[in-house]
Amino acid sequence: MSYVRSVSLSGLVVLTAACTSTESSRTDTNPNPTSAIITLNANGTIPDQNYSGAGINKTYTTFSNGFGFGYSYGSVEGTNDFLGVAGFRTGTGVGDAVTTGSVSYNAAYDFTRTRGNTEIERAGNLTLTTDFATGSATVAGADNGLVINGTFDGTDLDGSVTFDGVTAALDGAIGEDRIVGAFAGHDRNGVLVGGFAGNAN
Repeated sequence: MSYVRSVSLSGLVVLTAACTSTESSRTDTNPNPTSAIITLNANGTIPDQNYSGAGINKTYTTFSNGFGFGYSYGSVEGTNDFLGVAGFRTGTGVGDAVTTGSVSYNAAYDFTRTRGNTEIERAGNLTLTTDFATGSATVAGADNGLVINGTFDGTDLDGSVTFDGVTAALDGAIGEDRIVGAFAGHDRNGVLVGGFAGNAN
């Protein structure tokens, strides 16, 4: 099944193209889940992860001007690994570093959690809010079971994302104008991969 979804968000256009195999085609049950944050190709796509034909599932989400995130997951050819990866691109940048007060962002997110032969995919919008007033330089937000807890140094964003009992590593960029992040994690049952991106309010 393939589709293209277009959503207008604060002057940005989100384009999501997905190619999803039917659940019955997946013959494994994530026997050896692994995950990683990767660098996206220049056009925002996922570099070749040597996925096998069974269970391939890829999603790419990109914003205008090369700004956005992408993730993919599937069985790795010739192994027992089930790999989930995610990455981000900053495009023309995120603006100057946040150095005082608080900034909030309206961000679109998209992620998938695999669990055995089942998949949970969710997408939506959430508000992410920075706190620099205490000197802690944190950013946080939550929606639909997804919880984001980040810290930043200059425009470099790090932290963690949790959903359904899985904690994923977060990497991204944050500034006075925009925020973008990608996350990837796993437990013994499967992977959690996705990302978010948006503008400051």
